[in-house]
Formats: sequence, C-alpha cells, structure tokens
Amino acid sequence: MKKLLLYIFLFVTCNVGYAANNPELDLLLDSLEMMIANKEQYIINKEEAILEVRSRMRKNANAEEQYTMNSLLYDEYYVYDADTALYLAKKNLALAESLGKKDWMSEWKIKASFVYAATGMLPQALDQIKDVDAQELNLPLKVELYRQYIYIYSHLVQYAGSGEEARKYQKIHNLYVDSICNLVSKDDPLYLWQKAWGPKPQLVKDGLIKAIDGSNLDTRYDAMNAYCLSHIYEWEGNYEERIKYMIYSAMADIRCCNRDIAAMEELAKLLFADGDIDHSYTFINYCLDNDRLYHNRVHMVSLSEVNKDIHDAYLQKIAHQQTRLQVSMGALVCLIILLAVAIALLLRAMKHLRSSQAEVAESNANLQASNKELEEARSNLSEANNKLSELNSQLTEVNAQLTTANSELRDTNYVKEEMIGYVFSICSQYISKQEDFRKRIHRQLKTGKLDEVKEAVEKPIQQNELKEFYHTFDQVFLSIYPDFIEDFNALLRPEEHITPKEGELLNTELRIYALVRLGISDSVKISEFLHCSAQTVYNNRLRCRNKAIIPKNEFAQAVQSLGKAEILR
Repeated sequence: MKKLLLYIFLFVTCNVGYAANNPELDLLLDSLEMMIANKEQYIINKEEAILEVRSRMRKNANAEEQYTMNSLLYDEYYVYDADTALYLAKKNLALAESLGKKDWMSEWKIKASFVYAATGMLPQALDQIKDVDAQELNLPLKVELYRQYIYIYSHLVQYAGSGEEARKYQKIHNLYVDSICNLVSKDDPLYLWQKAWGPKPQLVKDGLIKAIDGSNLDTRYDAMNAYCLSHIYEWEGNYEERIKYMIYSAMADIRCCNRDIAAMEELAKLLFADGDIDHSYTFINYCLDNDRLYHNRVHMVSLSEVNKDIHDAYLQKIAHQQTRLQVSMGALVCLIILLAVAIALLLRAMKHLRSSQAEVAESNANLQASNKELEEARSNLSEANNKLSELNSQLTEVNAQLTTANSELRDTNYVKEEMIGYVFSICSQYISKQEDFRKRIHRQLKTGKLDEVKEAVEKPIQQNELKEFYHTFDQVFLSIYPDFIEDFNALLRPEEHITPKEGELLNTELRIYALVRLGISDSVKISEFLHCSAQTVYNNRLRCRNKAIIPKNEFAQAVQSLGKAEILR
C-alpha cells in the first residue's frame, strides 16, 4: 500500500509543468497575453480618437480643409484599417491633383503605395510610385520614397524565399538602404530605425535602448524601434534579449492598434520553435485576427501554414493533457479507494481499541483487588521476599541498560577526543612546517639568496598540500557525520545523486555543503576556506539547489538540519 501511494505521488509530481527558465520573460509573456485579452479597450480608445478627428470635419469645408482632415484621418487609419486608409489616400491624391500641388501628389502616391504593400499587393504598390521622380522631391519626401521602396522590396524578398529572384530583390533593397542612410537626418522620427538596418547597426544600439526605456511603448515608432533592436540582439546571438524586445514591440503594436504587425508573428514562430505551444497559439491567432480586420488577404494566406502547424501542436498538447487528466483521475480513484480501505481499517482498529480498553478496565479492577489482597498479606514474609527478588531482578536489568548507555557514551567521547587530537596534530604539523619554512627563509636571507626567498614567498600552495588538506577535512567531517553523503543525496532527485570519485571521500559540491552543515553559509568564507573562487562556490551551490526535490529557498536550511535527529538519539 505504501509503495502504491509513493508511485502515485511520483507520477503526479513528475507531470507538473516546469517554470520558464527566465522569470522576467515569463512575466512579460503573461502580460502580453493579458493585453491581448483586453484588446477591446485599446480598440475603444482608437475609435474614440477617430471620432474626435471626425467631429472637427465640416460639411462645407474647402478643398484644402478637406485635405487636412483627410490627412489626420489617414494617420489614424493607415495601420488600423487598410481599406479606409486607401480610400483616404486616393481622395487626397485627387484633391492634390485638383489643387495642382505636385509635392502633395507625390506624397499621397507614396502613402497609397504603403497601404498596397501592407496588404500584400506588391505589384500595385510598385505601380503607384513608378512615376514619382526622386530628383524632384524635397529631402523629407525623398527619404519617404526610399523608405517605401525598402518596405516593398523587403516584402518581395520575403515572398521570393530563396534563389536568384530573391537575391535580385535583396540587392535592390540594400541599395535603397545605403541611400537612405546617407540622407536621413537625426530629426526624422525613424532615424534610429533606418540606421539600425544599415551596415553599422551597433552605432545606434545605445540610442535605441535609451529611446525604448524612456517610452511608454504606445506608438508605432516605439514598436519599430523595439523590433529592430530585437534583431540587433539576434545578430549578436542574445536570444533572451531578442525575445524581450520582440515582446516590447508587440506590446506597442497592441496599444496603438497597429494591425500591420510583424513582431507578434515572429514572436509566435520563435516560441513555437522553443516548444512554448500555449503562447505561440495565442499570438498567431491574434495575428490572423488582425490580418482579417486589416483586410490583409495575402498575409493571411502566408500565415495559414504556420497557423496549421501551431494549431496541430496545440491540439496534440490538449490531447496529451486530457490523457494525463484521465490517468490522474484514475490515480485519484485509486487514492479514494485506498482512503476508504484505510477508513475501514481505522474503524476496525478503533473497535478493537474500545474492546482493549474494556479489558484494561477489567484488569485494573482485578489489580485493585489484588492490591487489596496484597495489603492483607503484607505480614507474609515469604511473599515479601519473592517481591524483593523480583525488584532486584528488575534493578539488575536497569543496571545492564545503564552499563550499555555508558559504553556508548564513552565511544562518543572517544570519537570527540580522537578528533580533537587529530585537529591538534594537524595544527602541530602546520606549525612545524611554518617553522621549517621560517628557518629555510632565514638561512637563505643570511646567505643573500634573495631570489630564492622571493620565489619561496610568492610560490602558491602546493597542490599536494591542498589535496592533503581536503582529505584531512573530509576524514574529520565524516567521522562526525558518517551518514552525510546518504542524507545529502536524499535531498536531491534520484537521477542527480552525487557520488565521490574513487579515492575521494568528498567532492567539491559535497565539501561546500559540508561547510554549510557546520554553519558556514557565506560563499566568500567558503571559498577562502577551500582556496577556490567565490564564483566556483556560487555555481556549485546553484547547481545543487537546481537538483533538489524541495524548494530552493529551503535547501540550505535542510542541509544544516542533516544528522541532528541522529545526534539527539
């Protein structure tokens, strides 16, 4: 019965999910999920901002006033509703043509091209700006035109995949990146973004970090800065920082209701590749919802395959969890049955106890009667002598037990005396070595051998002496706590038990925690005692805590309690 209960307990505990390796990322991912759950509030805020702009529009406004209001509405819609944004872009393009404003016409061709590209209609996006002459534009518009070409060709590279066509698009993309890096000014809101995709992204890394840390992560610029910083960390091979800033970018996208999203999709793919099915499933579905609302039909098709893989993995996980739930329910039923059996046995034992209590009461009554008879027969000397013999026999037995206890106590005192003598012997040996060392230095000083003195003084502790010191410490400690290794391993998972190598009494991990058992818990003091670095002590302690079957914050206290119960006995 005990073995069955132990098996069930191990089965249940082994199926509990492990926490994320990085608590900060785990907290950020949970926060991002909560933001997705509350996305309607951000949409309400967005709609209120749009209504506020529309409330300022007048029915009888002239062409320039209509143009201005359309521009304000476009700024609210261009990454929120593609169809409405495209309608406003075409309307302002027509107004610019009617007013004869050539710069306005170029600006709105570029903006219309952005909406086409954002919804996946790349040929239409290129066609929209093919007649825009960069040489005739002012600097801000020229930068915007080059930025739009970069946006289009980055999509073309993505859709082309690999091969000659992709390389051709990449080459054109890189030419525009080089051109815009030479033109863009520091006053441009996308200066850091543009430089980050240039040939030397490390030059703006600190600027990006400063911009993001000082922002509320609620604008599209914040999302773009965090996105490119995430890719800088990707190039550096820093996976955790890459995920962190990709999350920041996704948070900014949600807050500003940006539906032309890239960060959330990449985050879902990264987490899926890392085995985080739950988060990747939530995030990829959010991307699909946004593509549907933004009317990005091409992007929805490109996401379908990834969504299918994540959806299938999610269904498999659900099925696995259901199987585990069924097994757990079976285990629970077994526990209930065992509990019922235990209750039945307990009731039976209680019944037997009541019967025994009745017998004891009857025995007490008989004993009282016997005592009364004994008082009456006190004058009988023979019976008194018999009683005295019985008492002498019991006294002999107690004396024997006391003799055994005294013998055990002498053995304990002998161990203590032996250890004390051992320690004094070690101290005496080290004093003798120090005296020999002093005499040797004195002789060398008298003979003027200063180089040999310097060499002797600067020479580190010999490895053999350090090994001898470790071996002596191990012997003394295990003499006091002979079961320390077994008791310590009982605190670890079975597969993580620590066994010293042949010829060793304790290894480094056991020696560190032996000192913890003796009350030395400071890693610096332990490192000084064992003549190793504090980092080595810290790493070994951390590794042991990660192997423990108990909470990490209770591990040191549990080690300090090892052997106390045995000593009290």
